[in-house]
Amino acid sequence: MPFVKILTGVRRCGKSTILKMVEEKLHTEKGIPKECIVSYRFDSMEYDALTAKQMFEELKGRLQSGRKIYFFLDEEVEGWEKAVNSLAAD
Repeated sequence: MPFVKILTGVRRCGKSTILKMVEEKLHTEKGIPKECIVSYRFDSMEYDALTAKQMFEELKGRLQSGRKIYFFLDEEVEGWEKAVNSLAAD
């Protein structure tokens, strides 16, 4: 069963740093291969006009058959909850 965890807090309180620390711990201490840890910074101009549907398609495209993938999504895309719920349900 997929596990979704949300980290919230005021701006500039260290959320992105905590995400990076968890990613590194998964790799170094848990032995999770780097290709199974997928990180996105949605505050980048690259994703400026990204819709929830496009986000869903992008994330779905990173899934690998038979492998557990860890997604780290930094910053919000409007409607992100639906995209994440759809991935978890599928």
